[in-house]
Amino acid sequence: MKQITMTQAQYILSTNLIVVPFVRKLIPRYMAILGYNFKQPTAQIPH
Repeated sequence: MKQITMTQAQYILSTNLIVVPFVRKLIPRYMAILGYNFKQPTAQIPH
């Protein structure tokens, strides 16, 4: 059981090392894209 959890932890850490820099590059793009459409839907959503 411990070996399985360790391999999962190593897998998560290894994927985070690859994904995090990739996501940080994509976030500004998504924020720019969502920035245009983000203000309009929020006004329509009832709180």
